[in-house]
Amino acid sequence: MTNFNGEHMANMKGKQCQVNLKGPEAKSGLLLNAEEDHLMLQTEDEIVYYNLNHVKSVSIDTTETSETTEEMFLNPINEKSFGEVAKAMQHKWVTINRGGPEHMEGVLASAEGDHLVLLKDRELVRVSFFHIKSLSTIQTKIKVVPEKEELNRA
Repeated sequence: MTNFNGEHMANMKGKQCQVNLKGPEAKSGLLLNAEEDHLMLQTEDEIVYYNLNHVKSVSIDTTETSETTEEMFLNPINEKSFGEVAKAMQHKWVTINRGGPEHMEGVLASAEGDHLVLLKDRELVRVSFFHIKSLSTIQTKIKVVPEKEELNRA
């Protein structure tokens, strides 16, 4: 069985792409990088790291033209392997897989060898890298509520 690898996508870097056509793992965005076992996709609000063992398709959006600028990147993790990307996310709140029954969120406690350990609620969950389809950090957004005085002035 032949899977995608970074060489297959070298000419797609910097272009608007769609990863997978349907389902919870489908996302569109700017392809930032592709390594031997993973790719990095910049969406509107996050960077998603896809394990290439589970990518079914990657298509270029020929209707959109975008130029890559430094302002578009949200501090990407430029590591050579999917395991190294996970290790760089240690102690951060992450989401594993985009949705469906295998979706998990929690603090990435450690990433060693062929698996990671996720602190989910009060459980430590070991997850094999092979079974992770995508990985991303969760950005916490704080909503600022105006004080009552400002509301009364309006």
